[in-house]
Amino acid sequence: MKKKQENGFTGIYAVLLIAAILLAFVAFGAGYWLSGGGEVYYIPTEQEDEVVVEDETDEEFVEMTEPEISESQGELSINWLSEPRETDPQAIVMATLMSETTGEVKAYELGTVASGDYQGMTLTVQIVTYLGMGDYYKSHYLLISEDEGVKPVLLDKYAIDGTSFFRLWSEFGSFLVRQSDGMQSWSEDDLSKYSQFVQEVVFDTESTIPEFEYEDMATDSLGNSYKLLGPSNLAVYPIEIDISSFSVVSSMNGSSLYQVLGDEGQMASLKNLFINVDDGGRVVIYDSYIPFWDYEDMSFQNELKVVGDTTVTGTYTKALGGGCGWTSITNVVDEAQISPLSWLGYITDGGVKYDIYEPQNYSMEIYLDDYNTWLNWHEGGSLPDFLAVHPFLYYQDELGRWIQFSNIDVLPQAECGKPVIYLYPEVETQIDVTLDLAGGFSYTEPAYENGWSVIASPDGTLVNIKDGQVYPYLFWEGKGGMYQAPENYWVVAQPNVERFLVKTLGKMGLNRQETADFMEFWYPRMQDAAYYQIGFHGTEVMNVLAPMTLSQQPDSVLRILMDFQELNAPAPSNPGTIVPFNRTGFSVVEWGGVIQ
Repeated sequence: MKKKQENGFTGIYAVLLIAAILLAFVAFGAGYWLSGGGEVYYIPTEQEDEVVVEDETDEEFVEMTEPEISESQGELSINWLSEPRETDPQAIVMATLMSETTGEVKAYELGTVASGDYQGMTLTVQIVTYLGMGDYYKSHYLLISEDEGVKPVLLDKYAIDGTSFFRLWSEFGSFLVRQSDGMQSWSEDDLSKYSQFVQEVVFDTESTIPEFEYEDMATDSLGNSYKLLGPSNLAVYPIEIDISSFSVVSSMNGSSLYQVLGDEGQMASLKNLFINVDDGGRVVIYDSYIPFWDYEDMSFQNELKVVGDTTVTGTYTKALGGGCGWTSITNVVDEAQISPLSWLGYITDGGVKYDIYEPQNYSMEIYLDDYNTWLNWHEGGSLPDFLAVHPFLYYQDELGRWIQFSNIDVLPQAECGKPVIYLYPEVETQIDVTLDLAGGFSYTEPAYENGWSVIASPDGTLVNIKDGQVYPYLFWEGKGGMYQAPENYWVVAQPNVERFLVKTLGKMGLNRQETADFMEFWYPRMQDAAYYQIGFHGTEVMNVLAPMTLSQQPDSVLRILMDFQELNAPAPSNPGTIVPFNRTGFSVVEWGGVIQ
């Protein structure tokens, strides 16, 4: 009996030893697989802190509260301060808006209301900074009473919502105005998150401030004409923006009119445009008016017809391309840096003829890069073929500046490279997806015919209704809206690029399959340089570059655009804060990058 018991215990020990070995082997294999040893990439843990991560707190869902809406007060007369004065942000703004951002809130007093029901209340602007992949700002205008029993009044129509690098054509209106206009940014679900804010603020959607109402066209003191583009989102001059390096060209509305000449930090996207400051300290942006240009066409390109000895027609842009969009909406060139010009003909608008010029000859010292770019996309082409499309036209505006119009056929083909869109509804759902791409598409899959219509499953599988084929995602390439390289970035040695990307994408919120798809496309393109400067734009910036509309409102959206540059030597990083994506309900995920 004792012998059998000893053999039994020996057997148990053997089984335990084998199990331990197997467990160690499985753990090693899993670690190897999850760490990138296999084809599927891992999602890192929060213990790996090489990338700064801001934890996200869950918000309790609160039922929608009916907002208190003020009756219209008509025009508000403001006694303006001589200069905006910084003050403490309103507690309600801090308590509500800071709950979903790691950024800061600044507030400025602008003046007081001179008459009416709001008489004596202080006009303030509350500027909220959202951190993440690309800075994002919202500006809210509140009337504040010294009487603590009087609720602040939100002048809803004057709120501005936009990114730091692109403040042109920002969306106006905060909660109610935008919702009534059918804008998706403020749905009932969104408003429910701001229940306390809705309860403690009075909404005014009708009152106007004359100084904040701008004419579509303006004239400076010299008689030059300008097209209104809109007020800046962030700026409260002179506190928020240093314009000491800007050039004063004339005056408008009783104050200086400045021209933005170069890449002055946060105003870089306004290069070659003009800014004027209104009585409320808002920086208002203008473009030198070109009579024959259709400013309502937000694609940055127009069909032009030049009539002279011959008739020249084509699609041209007056913008300066860069990244996967446009870095300046007006491309001003130095006459000394282009070939001597010769008159080509007229563009006629409203019975008035406007002179158009082109180079007398296309010196290859000046236009070689453009010619080579064209050849890359026109195999077998020749110089006569290139010249036949009349690559560049020139017009001299009222200020004497030469504006270059580039035929879109010869533009550098930097574009948004392989952005892919994943759809994860909670149940199988038909979903229509459209993208408003300023520069148009160069390729889509499945075919984009005024949008995609798909049957989406919770696992991300998509059935394209038009051809019945199954796709893992929606794929597109093309050129978007206004673009500026990310303000934050990491400089990574090439041997560390793979690990950096996998960890960073995981911390942003991409799952295993999305990360693997990203790496399959982008990592092979990052092999040749010793170092890479890698930055990312997030959802807010992508919403400007390539606005997306879905037939069903998603509960959570993550859009990522990577921009990288090759470096020969190490350089300092300027890292940003990564806020993890909270994947809830019907979620939409998109990743892409910039093909240079």
